[in-house]
Amino acid sequence: MQTVRWFPARRRGAWLLVTMAGCGLVCLCLNGCSAPLAGAAADQNLAAEQGAALDEEVQQPDDDREVVNLLREIEEADIVKQDGSTFYIVNPYKGLQIIDAQYAAAPVLLGRLALGGRGVEMFLRETTAFVFTSADFFYCAGRAVGFGESEFDDVVQPGYDGSRLWIVDVSDPANPATVDMVDFEGFVTATRRVDDVIYAAGEFVAWDIWDGVEDVDDDQEDADADDPGEIPDDDDACPEIWIPVCGIDGVTYGNECEANVAGVQIAYQGRCISDRDSYDPGVDILFGVFVTSINITDPAQAFAVETERFGGSALDIHVSAQAMYILGDDPNLSGVTLVTYVDISDPAGDIVPRDQFRVPGIVQNRFFADEWEGAFRIITEARDDRTWTTEVEIYTYDVTDPDNIVRLGDANVISGESLRAVRFDGDRGYAVTFLQIDPLFILDLSDPEDPAVTGELEVPGFSTHLVPLDDQLVGVGFDNTNGVRPAVALYDVSDPAAPTQLARIIVGEEGSYGTMTEATVDEKALKVLQDAGLILLPFSSYDQEAGEYVDYLQIIGLGADSLSERGVIDHRGLVRRAGLLDESLWILSDLAFQTVDIADLDAPVSLARVDITSEQELLDGGLLNCVDSARWRGTELTGMFFEPWGNDVWMPGYWPGCPMFSSLLLALTIAGAVATRPRKP
Repeated sequence: MQTVRWFPARRRGAWLLVTMAGCGLVCLCLNGCSAPLAGAAADQNLAAEQGAALDEEVQQPDDDREVVNLLREIEEADIVKQDGSTFYIVNPYKGLQIIDAQYAAAPVLLGRLALGGRGVEMFLRETTAFVFTSADFFYCAGRAVGFGESEFDDVVQPGYDGSRLWIVDVSDPANPATVDMVDFEGFVTATRRVDDVIYAAGEFVAWDIWDGVEDVDDDQEDADADDPGEIPDDDDACPEIWIPVCGIDGVTYGNECEANVAGVQIAYQGRCISDRDSYDPGVDILFGVFVTSINITDPAQAFAVETERFGGSALDIHVSAQAMYILGDDPNLSGVTLVTYVDISDPAGDIVPRDQFRVPGIVQNRFFADEWEGAFRIITEARDDRTWTTEVEIYTYDVTDPDNIVRLGDANVISGESLRAVRFDGDRGYAVTFLQIDPLFILDLSDPEDPAVTGELEVPGFSTHLVPLDDQLVGVGFDNTNGVRPAVALYDVSDPAAPTQLARIIVGEEGSYGTMTEATVDEKALKVLQDAGLILLPFSSYDQEAGEYVDYLQIIGLGADSLSERGVIDHRGLVRRAGLLDESLWILSDLAFQTVDIADLDAPVSLARVDITSEQELLDGGLLNCVDSARWRGTELTGMFFEPWGNDVWMPGYWPGCPMFSSLLLALTIAGAVATRPRKP
């Protein structure tokens, strides 16, 4: 049996270091900028994922649900679902945990259910929990986990490949019970619930196709001989189904050919390529994307409706009331995003793949794309390998005919910088770029076919996630004015021509390069509670004396036009979620659940803690390095190392015991970035 190693937080990167030094924040105004998006319009937009990516806590209830145009409801899965004072938690090591926090001073573990594989996320519908797990715990931080006798045997060797959905009856929280399971063809990368249907998208490799094949090389040689994709010696020798690749100005660039399929030519690294993929759905595919629908009209009798497979990859998805957009790397062209429109309008769960098109450049997550009022918008970063320059561009598409999606317009945002964050909010959008201290660009896209830059603002550091708040914007990311530390900023974007920074809170010791936050890699770790006037930011700092990391939750006051640093409280384990529980706070890590008295916001007091697992248990099971390595995701200093056995592993560019070396690496990287930065005339 062969298995696939899957890293959910996929990182595209260079071979040295990825560091930060500054940022540009781009405000995109779509379909009119006469007034800021406000109130219910913003809520509907975010919830529907028709104009902004779903799941911002500010615009939706704590249970991740919102009514979509009064007809359909979209929900995103999470690691915890709160039903009043009852918390349903999917833990990566211990499966489903149910905690009763009716009395904040004395929460209790009501029940638990061990599940095979790594717990990933879940939905809760009435008295049924839908829990997703993955059989990908055989590598943590690039090292094989232990396979000794322990209670984690079913976690690291679950008896299935890919991902699995567990349907669990929680009508008796003290005794949750599995009622059914759904296995998938590969690893699930993203899910949504739309009304009574759960959709799961992921990637598969058809290993069974290779069973019994003794000489793969000979078969491959035969396939290559028949492959029309080989570059001919002469343009005229291109097969009839292929056309010569043209230059941007219509001049042939070399003797390369590209598939002559329906679509138009798009610029790509000094050439024109087809904006359509050449995938033939009638041909068996060895790897690609699957989408599976599960009907949960009767949660106790849920069933898989169907699965569709097609070429491409599934980095993430954007979902509207009628469509799922699969965003992924183009399998045939490096540095190109392949977008697949999947029709999910059928309320029973039938799936219909429609058009598929290419976009120059790459995206990092679902927030880089969205649909709004018949237009699909996507912001990408493209790198020209010939010149090592980058272009950040926005592209708009008409999706009113899902079988014939056409480009409406495009605009350059900035050259020579990298794209760090994108957020759409109704008829607006925002983007963050960085290199040094860079401007906050303002784009007016009221006419999607004729975008224009209208203003700019210089801001320090950069954001990795943005939260729209009516005519303001909250950004979480890093500040580089004294070290590299997590920061939260508040912006006034009421005037698209003149945005301003209202406030900034930086956490961690001055000069630190080792303070990190889960919120920079998992946007749900940041909690913005606009009605309560609070922002909850988790972070971790290395304690030199103790020789270990300490995990905290920082409470930040959110005023009408200000931020204030309030109290901070430590927690056992990397903080992944936090929220309100009546007049108290709750905090969750993979190791523990804690309640906190916040009567005095400047001096929060721990009320109680429920331990979920212990470091010794994880150490005995060979999983402790999974806990430690999770913190690395939230630091900006990261590097790519290639291990001798071929496993690409992202390791931290910050060494806790050697801050001087870390500072030297940062200085060298910034110096190189400055020296190679394209200058504007």
